[in-house]
Amino acid sequence: TLEQGLSVAAAGLAGGVDIIEMGTPLLKNQGVANVVPAFRRRFPDALLLADMKTMDGGGFEARAVYAGGGNIVDFLALAGVDTAKAVCAVRDEFRRNDPALPRLVFADIMVPQTGTTEQAADVARRMLDAGVVPVRVEVLGHP
Repeated sequence: TLEQGLSVAAAGLAGGVDIIEMGTPLLKNQGVANVVPAFRRRFPDALLLADMKTMDGGGFEARAVYAGGGNIVDFLALAGVDTAKAVCAVRDEFRRNDPALPRLVFADIMVPQTGTTEQAADVARRMLDAGVVPVRVEVLGHP
């Protein structure tokens, strides 16, 4: 719930956490338009990361996060270069219109256990070329 998310975030900040992640289940179940503004009101100085798991509609979802006061949009690199460019375009628009609030885009590269480092590196290069910084590689099945 939103209340649980705010409580966990407050405890994390008190313990020294630098970035608050608003997780996918919270955002999807409680709604981006509710969660992100509530976190921004409660934690005006925190870096807020929205882990969206976006596969399509990247620009639309990024706009909702940034409009609500979020700092970081995290999407799935598997969505492709067009999604990466759409999310980055919205990031750049918000950076121009409100340069005081940091806006970032992260891409999750999820590699199956059978995947290769070359595959991950190729996807990372495409994400970087599209304007995404940073990328995160996660090997599925490994923590």
